Amino acid sequence: MERFRNSFPFRHANAVEFFTGGPEYFQHLRAAIENAQVEVLVQLYILESDATGIQMMNALINAAKRGVQVFLLLDAYGSKDLSEFWIRNLENAGIKLSWYAPLSQLVEFKMGLRLHHKLIVVDRNWASCSGINWSDHYQGNAKQMPWLDFALIYHGQAVLDTVRVLRRYYPWNKKPPKNLISAHPIAQGSPDFRVLENNWFRSKLAISFYYRRSIVRANKELTIVASYFIPGAGLKRKLKQAADRGVEIKLLLGARSDIGLMKRAIRHFYPDLLKAGVRLFEYKPTVLHGKLVLVDHTELCVGSYNLNYLSDFGSVECNVLCKNEKVVRQADALIQSVLENDAIEIRLEEFLKTSSFFNRLLDRIAYGLLSWSLSILFYLQYPHSTKDSR
Repeated sequence: MERFRNSFPFRHANAVEFFTGGPEYFQHLRAAIENAQVEVLVQLYILESDATGIQMMNALINAAKRGVQVFLLLDAYGSKDLSEFWIRNLENAGIKLSWYAPLSQLVEFKMGLRLHHKLIVVDRNWASCSGINWSDHYQGNAKQMPWLDFALIYHGQAVLDTVRVLRRYYPWNKKPPKNLISAHPIAQGSPDFRVLENNWFRSKLAISFYYRRSIVRANKELTIVASYFIPGAGLKRKLKQAADRGVEIKLLLGARSDIGLMKRAIRHFYPDLLKAGVRLFEYKPTVLHGKLVLVDHTELCVGSYNLNYLSDFGSVECNVLCKNEKVVRQADALIQSVLENDAIEIRLEEFLKTSSFFNRLLDRIAYGLLSWSLSILFYLQYPHSTKDSR
């Protein structure tokens, strides 16, 4: 069985479900929390005090009040706008709330390694791994569509590997016990599910390795959905080499972004990849936040990892790799529908006609600035730290 260095092996998983962001996904999260009997583990980059965040916090509070142990770890930068009112409510309910790399500990202009997880485990037999934060952007409401994002919900042995990832980052005095309850009954058949993690300081780069290896070993088709796609020279070279050997590469990017320079920076490499035969698509309806790769219609990888320098070296990331045929087909069909109905394909001649030399120069400058910024963050890192409260 294929193994990556410093990574978990393939495990059995059952009842695997593929979701996009939106009300249905959050309903499943709330239902799992409402049915929790012993323990809920949550790690998030962003938790906001908006309608979605309040719904989810109330679910955690209600679980804690009926005796469930709730461990909540938030990134101190990503969740810095969470209101003091809700922080007190969570703590007063008995929730073990902690902050990853608190901003008060940043010294000498150093940025802490950021916790980019979007993970939840309930009673160690149900888990979700996604790119979906807890805010209205990801659930949507009457005034806005949810941002496009993806999640896998699963049972089985892989849940315990997810717990092992989570336990690394809780502070020692608020860390869940090692052995609480056993995982869900295991599915029959071949192991087809795997937890992957990235943490440069722990020598864990399984997600980075998987993405790059997937590009190299794809035989027929590779579909990548990337929200903040700022590739280095090596990654672009691998994509072009794969296209040159006949692999159909489809790259779905966003037509808009929540980060100012991002869209211009991404458009900088369009001509280079288009000339190499890579097919580029832009998602139109709303912001694209998803991170997903489909390899030869047989493998699906979903999670928090972005294809850029920050996810490689400046963030703690978790993805899951699924080879379940039914789930891969479901995800494949959804992405194909998005490409056909909600995206436009960018073609080289049209792009060059509609993009002036001045605009392409601005794209190049934006790409250079973002690439430099993401690269320099690595040199400003120090290993993670957690604190009970701010």
